[in-house]
Amino acid sequence: MKFKFWEILSWLLVVLLVVLVTWRVFGNGPSEWSVFGVVAGFVLVQVFGFGERITRLEMGTKNGFYNMKKDVGLMENKLDLVCEKLEVAR
Repeated sequence: MKFKFWEILSWLLVVLLVVLVTWRVFGNGPSEWSVFGVVAGFVLVQVFGFGERITRLEMGTKNGFYNMKKDVGLMENKLDLVCEKLEVAR
């Protein structure tokens, strides 16, 4: 299983967020702005990771349709040959 940079960073931010919230609740921890900063960082990492996944999906779709276009072209050529051998108008 291959981990992406954004996934690792996201999990690190989740762990940091849990530590900061626990520290804030049970002790005299960091300010609310520090916790908010980690939450904002987590959201940004998720957005960048989502953008990367969308890009991979678009490229896969584009390549899939390109391969399908080649297959349809081959099928048309074979259909033309079959029609020619059967002497049927297409």
